Amino acid sequence: MHLLLDCPLLDQEREALRSQVGHLDFSLLLTRDAKEFTTWAILHFGIDHFESFKSTLTQK
Repeated sequence: MHLLLDCPLLDQEREALRSQVGHLDFSLLLTRDAKEFTTWAILHFGIDHFESFKSTLTQK
């Protein structure tokens, strides 16, 4: 929860997420906007387990 709502290191990234989905309502992020939130979290939370997966999220 800290990384999503409070972490000052993610201020810009959090604002980009808010612009993308129109809110930072946690319940909506986990339901209606789960795809966008999951992608955002994998890209920005720094979880080593997902490092190899990040490149597939940014390819278009």
